[in-house]
Amino acid sequence: MLKGFEDAFVDAQANVISLCLELLKNSEKSADVIYVYILQNDDEEYIDAFFEKDGKLFTTNDWCSDDQIK
Repeated sequence: MLKGFEDAFVDAQANVISLCLELLKNSEKSADVIYVYILQNDDEEYIDAFFEKDGKLFTTNDWCSDDQIK
């Protein structure tokens, strides 16, 4: 049971990181570190990313328009 969860979690994590990298590429930005926050329960799903560059932390809204994020 735990193995199935771990596999699904790693897949979801890889998909989110891939989307973050695509967002960076499309906005012509680069980051030293990508932090991802994922919340999922029966009532809601929430994903957000934060980017660290030169020791400063940026949100997706700092660097990208709503159209780019969608």
